[in-house]
Amino acid sequence: MNEAATPWQRAFRVLVTVGPGGLWLLVFVLLPTLLVLLASFLTRGPYGELTGPWGFHNYAKLFHPVYLEAFAQSLLVGVLATSISALLGYPLAFYIDRHPQRDLLLFLLLLPFLTNFLIRVYAWLVLLQRE
Repeated sequence: MNEAATPWQRAFRVLVTVGPGGLWLLVFVLLPTLLVLLASFLTRGPYGELTGPWGFHNYAKLFHPVYLEAFAQSLLVGVLATSISALLGYPLAFYIDRHPQRDLLLFLLLLPFLTNFLIRVYAWLVLLQRE
């Protein structure tokens, strides 16, 4: 193990190290993305199958007023949510940083994230129900 590795050994080590993760990304990320991109240039048939002709007609639908309004509303909600979060978050972080019981406050802040997702969903249901 003290001798220097040959170029073939280094390449093999890289392949063994990077190979499984790269293969996983190829199969479960890159290929599905390419299939969706390919399907975006085709049309749907009467039974949902993809048929020709090839074209940009699906992308032309993006400029329909309904989609533009939905995009503008989504952008507005995103900007408002980010602004409100920043306006509330920075003073709270400053206060927590300067407080003598900082560790306790950080624990209380992170406590909801340590609970089960199902319990959080039911808590939201209880908070948002009408009665």
